[in-house]
Amino acid sequence: MPCSGNLIGIFHSILQDKEFSILGSQTKTHIESENSFVYADAIIFPLPIKKLDYQNNAITNPNVIFEIVSKTTIARDKGDKFRLCRQIENLEYYIIIEQDKVEVSIYKRKNKADNNKWLVYIFESLDMLCPCNLSETETINIKISDIYLDVEFE
Repeated sequence: MPCSGNLIGIFHSILQDKEFSILGSQTKTHIESENSFVYADAIIFPLPIKKLDYQNNAITNPNVIFEIVSKTTIARDKGDKFRLCRQIENLEYYIIIEQDKVEVSIYKRKNKADNNKWLVYIFESLDMLCPCNLSETETINIKISDIYLDVEFE
């Protein structure tokens, strides 16, 4: 999946001198309130990383989760998986990247007190910038064209 590699590369470079890091799809995210785990295509988290004591490869503090979806995974990733991820206290963004067309949907938590209040922003053009606030003082902008670099659509 070129989108996944592009995403990791973009953020690895941007986050080098920041207090955040990115990991790929081999990392579990623990949802404490549900006592369950999910795998995402990529996650951004503040340093230091917080891991579950009994599961060394499961983090507990992501603030951005990325899902790269296809026609067969989009319903699950927008449905049950997003419902689970909304329970993560630290999560600020849930970002869905479609691999079959140019479309990035950013779900942004509106209010930490209410897990059900999320705003959605949809980007459907390669020349758009995708904003992401990592913290109150740290905002980055990603070019949609960089996410889809070398992606061929059918």
